[in-house]
Amino acid sequence: MTRVVLLALLSASVLLPALTAVAADYPTKPIELVVPWAPGGRADIIIRLFAANAGKHLPQPIVVVNKPGGSGATGTIAVMNAPADGHTLLAATVGGNVIRPLTASLPYRYDSFDPVGQITASTLILASKADRSWKNLTELVADAKKRATPPTFACPVGAIPHIAMVAIAQRGGVDLRLVPQQGDGPSVTAVLGGHVDTIIGSPAAILPHLKTGDMRALATFGEARDPALADVPTATEQGFPIVATPWTGIAAPKGTPPAVLARLRQVFEAVVREPEFVAGMDKLGERITPIVGEAFAARWKQDHDLWEGPARIVRK
Repeated sequence: MTRVVLLALLSASVLLPALTAVAADYPTKPIELVVPWAPGGRADIIIRLFAANAGKHLPQPIVVVNKPGGSGATGTIAVMNAPADGHTLLAATVGGNVIRPLTASLPYRYDSFDPVGQITASTLILASKADRSWKNLTELVADAKKRATPPTFACPVGAIPHIAMVAIAQRGGVDLRLVPQQGDGPSVTAVLGGHVDTIIGSPAAILPHLKTGDMRALATFGEARDPALADVPTATEQGFPIVATPWTGIAAPKGTPPAVLARLRQVFEAVVREPEFVAGMDKLGERITPIVGEAFAARWKQDHDLWEGPARIVRK
């Protein structure tokens, strides 16, 4: 046995008990799970449901804390700078963690965190307040060509919804104006209040208002129609071949000990199988699509490569 191999084995024999001890002691206090968006949006709703069920599998509670600002940057930076001990986690989204760093000068990028797991990836919905005249995306674009004042849409700056609407405007040869919001919750409020014409966001935030009749769906952005909205044509069906399925998941600060990450991923896999969590997600119209650990990290890289080019159209 070579000296290098021997030293490696000795190092591993010392390190393994230490890591095991870290995992056994973790967590030693409540875990703060930061949602970098305002309350009431898709990520906030999903993460609160996740945290409530995670308490069944941990000796300490998970406390959800909203830290909105900077289109997700404020809370994300707070987690990035937190101790990498597993006691501060991030509600990660493709918009906030992959797209936003491509469209603005930020101190983090897609690989600045340790991914724990993807909870769900859902189809975007474009909807308007029910009293607007448009029945679908085609009618919205046609009307935009006639109007002196462009129709407005609500969503966070630089996220996939923003990029999707810019792509629609470019393809349709029209002006669609963004009214920036700090998440789905404020976007819903702006549309229901009549301050913004449309919202492009998640089923969790929009479906309840479609069911009450306060909003009307104009398009979805999946490869096929969403089963929960079978009567609503996709953007592709309406001549706008744009597919966007934003994900929401959990991440930890870079450098979190492997044993702690392994414990978090173990808890994650247990939570997404909890009957109460499954039922809650189904009620929200969200499908659970778990991807864990390194496979989730690969998804971040894949989406970074996919959206890097389109993100240039909204880069400031």
